[in-house]
Amino acid sequence: MRITFDALKTSIKKLKKIPWLVATNAFSVILLLVFLNIGIGVFLFYRYVIAVTTREPEVIQGTVKFSDNAYQEMLEKWDAKEERFRQSSNTQYINPFI
Repeated sequence: MRITFDALKTSIKKLKKIPWLVATNAFSVILLLVFLNIGIGVFLFYRYVIAVTTREPEVIQGTVKFSDNAYQEMLEKWDAKEERFRQSSNTQYINPFI
């Protein structure tokens, strides 16, 4: 599919008419945007305030098990990070602003 220069010119001319169309119907466009904003606000309010309070909480089936091996691995990683942090505090860097 090849786009010709004439087709591009006509599409640019059509795109240039959009701001003029919006400007001539400014009141209608502003009114439409206000109602759209109100609609989005009502939807978000319903979803995050009203629907959350009326929805039943989900009951989790089963029990949570504590994995001691995973906890020990996490502590080892934290200790390694802490050791690297302590070693980096001993490093003296030159001041590039002097």
